[in-house]
Amino acid sequence: MIRLTRPESYHTPYARCRFCDAVIVHRAPVVEIHGEDKDAEGVYHYHCVGKAIGLGMRETERVTRRTPRSPDAEQMIIACCLIDEESVEISCAALETSDFFSFETQTVFETITDLHRKGQSVDIVMVAEHLRERESYDSVGGGTWLTQIIDDLVSTTALKDYIRLVLEAAAKRELLKALDDRSYLVADTIEECFRSARDAIVAPYKKFMEFGTNIHG
Repeated sequence: MIRLTRPESYHTPYARCRFCDAVIVHRAPVVEIHGEDKDAEGVYHYHCVGKAIGLGMRETERVTRRTPRSPDAEQMIIACCLIDEESVEISCAALETSDFFSFETQTVFETITDLHRKGQSVDIVMVAEHLRERESYDSVGGGTWLTQIIDDLVSTTALKDYIRLVLEAAAKRELLKALDDRSYLVADTIEECFRSARDAIVAPYKKFMEFGTNIHG
């Protein structure tokens, strides 16, 4: 049985899509599969369920596990920013919110960049207050999660290495997305097809190399 529902119906409003493993944000339309096929049970983005069913659940799980990400590096970047002003400068210059994979780190880094852009202080108190104003404090794990990642941080000296890991994972995700996009095949000529395909594949690599040069330069 397949039915359209919303994440509010679950014990947590931030479920993960079983196909792409990305967090399903609040109020995003999702599809819930349950019933006879126990292997297929789960929650999916509306646009992912077709691919999931088409691939078969064993292949879906394989794709999900291979999604490029660097969760520890993402958390360490956030921790560096919460305790060190220079880390905020470096991270905001090198990274975009979309470079992070998890909902928690995306949300907190967006808050950090917003505070930095406004010229306000960035620390655990300011970030927590800003998250409360956006009604995102509990959804990222609250003070427990913020203090935990700070406790896990050994030193800010490895920040640039953490950034490199996150950028590399983000570039790989963009590359996979480009390879999955077949829109360039509708070009009028074979030359245009190859040119569009080349640009789609090269773009993520160029972005990673440019940012990599900046943070290590």
